[in-house]
Amino acid sequence: MVTFSVTGQQITEYNKKGDEALARANYSDAKMWYEEGVVNCDLYSINKITEIWMQKPEMRISMRSLVTKCYDCLTTKSAENDTLAIRNLIYYHKEGIGVPQNKTLASYWTQRLSYLAKDTDLTGLYDQAVLKKEKQSTFFIGYSYSIEAPFGISVGSLGKKWGWYARMKSNLSFANSDAENNNQGFVSPVQELYSFDKDKINCHIGTAGVIYKWSDLIHTSLGVGYGMRDLLWHYNIYKDDQKSSEGWSKNIEASHKGVVAEFDFIWSFGKTFVSTGLHTVNFKYVDLNAGIGVYF
Repeated sequence: MVTFSVTGQQITEYNKKGDEALARANYSDAKMWYEEGVVNCDLYSINKITEIWMQKPEMRISMRSLVTKCYDCLTTKSAENDTLAIRNLIYYHKEGIGVPQNKTLASYWTQRLSYLAKDTDLTGLYDQAVLKKEKQSTFFIGYSYSIEAPFGISVGSLGKKWGWYARMKSNLSFANSDAENNNQGFVSPVQELYSFDKDKINCHIGTAGVIYKWSDLIHTSLGVGYGMRDLLWHYNIYKDDQKSSEGWSKNIEASHKGVVAEFDFIWSFGKTFVSTGLHTVNFKYVDLNAGIGVYF
């Protein structure tokens, strides 16, 4: 909590009454007395009102207009390079007191306070801080997973509202097939006896898309690309009751390739994020997505 020094400053009657009420934990009376000081932009009164705001969340609804007056006073005094007001204004922006949290303005006033301490020219400082923030984009990289393509990577960049990403996923299986079958058996007639005993999947997907930032916590992404998902069945051919050959056959009813579309929810926590969603291959097969990554 930011505090003000009142050394050499005579405490006014309303502040004395407010302090007495505060000592009795009578926050309503204290607020009433300090409000007189806020009308005069008294920094001591403003500081005490801020303390009550932070310590008594249940009183905030009734204090909103008062805290807005405090913010207006701090803004006016800060523009006059009052360093005590600037310190508290930084706190208001960081904590979202009376106004939404604004890291850009908190950074600007922090830098301005530093410049004042060095007696540096402040011309253009605000524009520089805001432009720097607006131009910022955050690069990210992450691990991407889906049930049938568990090895993946996502890269991209996220700006103030919009971003982009590119993603590759695979199960690293590249098995070849030498026959085709459907769910009933081989497509081409086979005279010998045969059986299917196991299966494997080749799955490879590449996508790219856009990200929309709903808030600092929640984003969504939408992407398109190309992919393939082949289901292979292992077959055994028998002759005279003995296995004569074996191989892999592609199940054409369960194999798909073509356009991939995907949608994900992304939750950001500081420098890390997690995501969940789904994708479809040629709008015939659907698989679930998940991911985790870091921002730089």
